[in-house]
Amino acid sequence: MRAGGDFVFWRPSVTVMAGHSRHTPTYAYRYDFAPRSLQLAGLGATHASDLIPVFGGGDTPFGRAITAAGGRRGLQSVTDQFQDNWLAFARTGAPLPSWPPYTEARRTTLIIDSPTRLEHDPDKAKRLAWEGVRVPTLT
Repeated sequence: MRAGGDFVFWRPSVTVMAGHSRHTPTYAYRYDFAPRSLQLAGLGATHASDLIPVFGGGDTPFGRAITAAGGRRGLQSVTDQFQDNWLAFARTGAPLPSWPPYTEARRTTLIIDSPTRLEHDPDKAKRLAWEGVRVPTLT
């Protein structure tokens, strides 16, 4: 499953970020935050779980339910991080200064979690392994 997700989602994202960053400022993030209930369910930071903090859903019944086993403060911190950066994008065309642009040389990625942090070229070994895989094209 993970290899399929890498092939369909992650690898193309890395390729697009690298290409796009050659022409204009590009910003990369990876959403890793998962409240305890999502971890216990074996889901982790699953697809679309980032929509909860993006839209401030921590105080909704669903937001309260997924943080009932722990993670309420973390969710609030992640919500603030997301919304502050998105508002900065809307106002200025760039996120907060604490989120540097992605370049092929450094591949700086904002890891949104509790705590949020910056990583240079996260999953580098995986990226290098995928670079050797030829992707068939439709013609």
